[in-house]
Amino acid sequence: MQAKHALPPVSAGRRGVAVAIIVCRAPGRWVVSRRAMRLLQPVAFLFCLLVAGCSHPSATSHRESGVLLLDNRGGFSHAGRRIALRADGSYTDTTYTDVIGDGHTKKGHYTFNSERTHLILSPQSGEAQDLIRVDYGGQQYWVQEADRERITKSSESWLRQISVRVVP
Repeated sequence: MQAKHALPPVSAGRRGVAVAIIVCRAPGRWVVSRRAMRLLQPVAFLFCLLVAGCSHPSATSHRESGVLLLDNRGGFSHAGRRIALRADGSYTDTTYTDVIGDGHTKKGHYTFNSERTHLILSPQSGEAQDLIRVDYGGQQYWVQEADRERITKSSESWLRQISVRVVP
């Protein structure tokens, strides 16, 4: 096998790291030197990690396996609330703000009616809370009975902003 095109070794600078990538065109195929392969393997590995990391469902996806998340995406302009409904009937209700350490969490059990339009959150201590599903503008909001009609009014954007909704 005779090299038709060969690049001379290139020095990377004062540190003495020499890079020698020799690419040869043999009849019908390309040949890359062993030194070049040693340099390209870590780059290829990092590229694969990047692709795998970007293709995995992100942590911001908010939908864990077997968990339905309701969130109002608050924290700065209004108090945040995130309710994680697990498949085993338990839930975690977390209120939060933009202040670190200012979150509070309640745990308990929940039940849906047969049409999944009425959610009852029963905390381990305290009163149960009833939430009604309202579909509006392509979103699924969960509000108290008193807000059921209000949330569908165009003037109630603030109520829609502070109400928990299904996180896609």
